[in-house]
Amino acid sequence: MKKLLFAAVVATLALAPTALGKELQSVSVCGPEGCNSSDGGGAAGAGGGGGGTGGAAFAEFRAAFEGDTDTAGAPRTVLDAVPVGSYYRLGVLVRGDYPPAGHFSVEMWYVKPNLIRFLRSGDRVEPFKRLGPAASSLLERLASDLKPYPAPKVVGAIVNGKRAAHPAEYIGLFGGLKTTDVSLASTSRWVDLGVTPDRANPWFTADMQFLYMPDDQALFFDKPVKVGYDLASTIARDGGLPMPPKPDGRAWGRPVGIGVFALWLVVATGLFLLWRRPRRPREQPTPA
Repeated sequence: MKKLLFAAVVATLALAPTALGKELQSVSVCGPEGCNSSDGGGAAGAGGGGGGTGGAAFAEFRAAFEGDTDTAGAPRTVLDAVPVGSYYRLGVLVRGDYPPAGHFSVEMWYVKPNLIRFLRSGDRVEPFKRLGPAASSLLERLASDLKPYPAPKVVGAIVNGKRAAHPAEYIGLFGGLKTTDVSLASTSRWVDLGVTPDRANPWFTADMQFLYMPDDQALFFDKPVKVGYDLASTIARDGGLPMPPKPDGRAWGRPVGIGVFALWLVVATGLFLLWRRPRRPREQPTPA
């Protein structure tokens, strides 16, 4: 089922039922070439367990799973856009659970240095969460010698029911666009915008649709963000929409250039005419 991303904020992280009321056994950070795991909160090598003083880190993870905002270091919801980049898979194993090989009790994404997100196709959409210092430190140690997944690419895009000719340009939607002050009113004109990634990632899935308001050049994530002129023009072209107005810098840039050229032409013409003007012969002295 397609999901529409409105400005409504979901304040708690999506929970796996097995995580509630049970002991966390390990936390793992995975890249395309393997995983590093920790038991009891201490960082260990790939596939290994290790001791450590990670009780505080596990407490912060439990606060994330249980929606607890009172625990010291509890994760905080991030509503501003997070720039696309490299990332890791994050897995938490709950004691007593026996997930299939290569899977975990709870699976999320991890973006350095301290962001996690639960995002899977077909699941409810949750915003990024910023971890506390203990959990962040644990994940950074686990990821220190792991190769991350590269930043995702957009391989397909549909705007207003029309397929985009050059979908790769739409990765600019996830470049950390700035928040804009606009609301989705009943009279607002908006279109659906969907993008398909080349691989699973923390920012978007193939079954997500975003609301785009062409009149305001606003795209709705957890907060509405302002789409720049170039990308807004691409959206308008692909979706059969009116082109956005040019920003001030572009609106007068060409007339100013024309004015400078005209001034130069007037000066050059004047100099040319001055040079071509007939010269009066010099008077010769009268012989004595």
